Amino acid sequence: EGVWDWRIPIHGRAMDDLSRLIDLIGNNSFSSTFDGTDKWVWSGDGFGILKVKVLSQLIQNSLFSDCVIGEHHVWNSWIPRKVNVYVWRASLNRLPTRLNLAVRGVMLPSMVCPFYDDDSEDIDHCLIRFPWVLSI
Repeated sequence: EGVWDWRIPIHGRAMDDLSRLIDLIGNNSFSSTFDGTDKWVWSGDGFGILKVKVLSQLIQNSLFSDCVIGEHHVWNSWIPRKVNVYVWRASLNRLPTRLNLAVRGVMLPSMVCPFYDDDSEDIDHCLIRFPWVLSI
C-alpha cells in the first residue's frame, strides 16, 4: 500500500482532483513481472501499449463529458494554442479570477471586481456579465 507524501497540505479543489484521480486509478491492480521487477503496462486499450491518441480521447471524454464546449472547438488547430488553452481553462472554471484564487487560499482584500464594484469576480462575470463585455 503506497503513501501519498505531499510537500504542502492539500485542500479545496486539489483535494477534489485527488479524489477523482484515486477513483480513476483505484480499481487497477498493480503487480510485478515474473522476475520480480516492476513494469508499466497501459490498460487503456487492451493491448498494453500506450498510444497518445487513445489517452487524449480518454482524457477529453472524462473532462468534457458534462461540458458544453465540444472537443473539436477546444482543440481547433486554426485557433492559436493560447486561445485554445484559455477557452479550455475557462470551461473548467480554472482561470485565476478573484473567486477562484480565494478558493485556493490566496488572501485578497476583496472578491469584488476591481473595475466594476457591483459584482464578484468569477468566470461568468469576466466573460459574460462584465459591462464592457455586454457592449460587444
